[in-house]
Amino acid sequence: IYKKETKKYVVYPKLLKEHRNRWYLVGWVEDRKDYLTFALDRIKQMQTNSTVQKHLFNFDPKLFLQHAVGIMETAEKPVKVVLMVKSPYHKLIELEPIHHSQKITKQTDAGAQIELNLNINPELLNTLLAMGKYCKVIQPARLKNEIKSALSEALKQY
Repeated sequence: IYKKETKKYVVYPKLLKEHRNRWYLVGWVEDRKDYLTFALDRIKQMQTNSTVQKHLFNFDPKLFLQHAVGIMETAEKPVKVVLMVKSPYHKLIELEPIHHSQKITKQTDAGAQIELNLNINPELLNTLLAMGKYCKVIQPARLKNEIKSALSEALKQY
């Protein structure tokens, strides 16, 4: 089990979205005064009620997820991310971009430098970690440090 803790929320649903063969519900959580994303397969119990939400009708799913990799949005402002992706992996990244903001800024036989404008979230970290030795984070320093920390923890397993 991913998390053993069960929590209760009153959620005003805004978006039902499929990502990588899993379904998610994005909804406004009044107690948190924020949108949260819930994996449908992790919801243990659900009740409906007739309470009508009279605010937050301006929710736009395209804007909500525009700076996200995957389904997890953050409240942070997007940042410029610069990656160096080695050959031959850079060809795959061209065919299947990490994010719609992706731009190739330099390309050589050795690889490609890629710039993105997005939020740093767990799905971005997992995407970069999955590229292993083929990807180097050039900037921002915060993302570079998060990758270093994750790799350091992984090395402790061996």
